[in-house]
Amino acid sequence: MKTSLEHALHYRTIGFSVVPIKSREKFPNLKSWKEFETQRASPDQIKDWFKKSPLDGVGIVCGSVSGVVVIDVDHKENLPSNIRFPPTTSVTTSRGYHLYYRTKKNQRVASGNFAWGELRSDGTLVVAPPSVHPSGICYEWTNGVMPTLDEIEFLPDELLGELNLTDNKNSEKKLYEGILNGEIKEGSRNSTMASLIGKQLKLFPESEWHTNLWSLIKVLNQEHCKPPLPMPELQKNFKSICNSERANTSKTSS
Repeated sequence: MKTSLEHALHYRTIGFSVVPIKSREKFPNLKSWKEFETQRASPDQIKDWFKKSPLDGVGIVCGSVSGVVVIDVDHKENLPSNIRFPPTTSVTTSRGYHLYYRTKKNQRVASGNFAWGELRSDGTLVVAPPSVHPSGICYEWTNGVMPTLDEIEFLPDELLGELNLTDNKNSEKKLYEGILNGEIKEGSRNSTMASLIGKQLKLFPESEWHTNLWSLIKVLNQEHCKPPLPMPELQKNFKSICNSERANTSKTSS
């Protein structure tokens, strides 16, 4: 079985921007991965990462830097009947699958959240094989073989129309850009982080709210809030939003 380093170097030869993923977690094992949203790490830098932490997983930065977007399907039972994803390179995940699509030159694709999952583009990343999910399940290429670029299909414009994604109408894209590509100023820290937490609670299973999601929120607060929210305040807000989401879910299901 090939190592994380071998996978990462292969992805780099395809043209992907890669980052190390903390072992059995879902976020990068870096103080900041912002620079890799616009440029790829060198092979030597990648080797250095995995020499220090050989058990780390591999993350692929989505969007223009890698030339691919990823459709993350977590709840296929919620997929609308009119949505059809053209066959392409795919990965099996803990709850569903990732579909990789190449983007055409000058094709602009916005990220988006849906009841069934996400479309991940600029400012986001996906955990890739051979990473291990916190549950212990391994991310795996569906056919068991690492892909070549030619095996990844181009993203059809028709699919974007079916998903109703546009550059100007996607509030999630604006939210992620504001957090991942810039600074959150003091006057908007609470509202911006609250919005992010609320959206992410719908993407993580409840069992991961106080582990993986909380770890991610702490990293975003430390890296992008200027200055960071005090930890007791952030934790209090996080717990409050979790309780509200749990209560709303209970009302909906009752």
